[in-house]
Amino acid sequence: MASLTQMTGFFTKQRKNNKTFKISYFFVDSYGTMYYLSNLAQLNYYIKNSNSELDIISKLESSNAISKMSIQNCRISGIKTLQAYDNVPFYHRQHFELQISQKNVIKVLQVYSTIEDDIEILQDVIKQGSQKQRPVQQLLFNSEIEKKNAFIEEILLLLKKYEGEVINVNSNEIQQDSKLYYTGQIVDGKPEGQGTLFYNLEGIHYKGSFQNGKKHGVGYIANSNLDQIDCEFEYDILTGI
Repeated sequence: MASLTQMTGFFTKQRKNNKTFKISYFFVDSYGTMYYLSNLAQLNYYIKNSNSELDIISKLESSNAISKMSIQNCRISGIKTLQAYDNVPFYHRQHFELQISQKNVIKVLQVYSTIEDDIEILQDVIKQGSQKQRPVQQLLFNSEIEKKNAFIEEILLLLKKYEGEVINVNSNEIQQDSKLYYTGQIVDGKPEGQGTLFYNLEGIHYKGSFQNGKKHGVGYIANSNLDQIDCEFEYDILTGI
């Protein structure tokens, strides 16, 4: 267990009935609990904005997007012969096989010492093994990744800043003093169905599904530069980007 304690990284599991892999990003606490989810940016945000391990755990426990399991008594073995999977980047770091039970084995688990290394993973997962790009194309790709990461960080900070704010749905025009303004379908005075939520002072808006006055379902977030990113919410909790 010592090799995984307070570590971050990712693991892959093959989806049933096909040959594709699902990638999950994880954090292991000092008690042997692995917290994992499919959204790297969200995990990155929790860790970067925490002052202690207990603070990280508290944030993870409060998220509906997080799954967890105890690996305190699991058998861990190193993978010496690295295999090339299409959607999984490999480097000369720590690689493990995690035996959870007789029928449940995580065969590809890669561990990193710091959360900053996970940005490297994100770049490689999006790139999906396209190492044959020309140098100029690679520079353009890296620039786009940095731009996307910056936008994701901006979105996460924005959602935290406006958490719990009252949405203005009573006017046909955006009011200067309204922090949140909604236009779209309304039921019982609350956003319901399809609509657009404007973060009035930020030049950013969310367009997508609402339920019972909250962002719920799929949509996208865009800024004044017309950059946009697809996202998914469960009652105002961001579950996917």
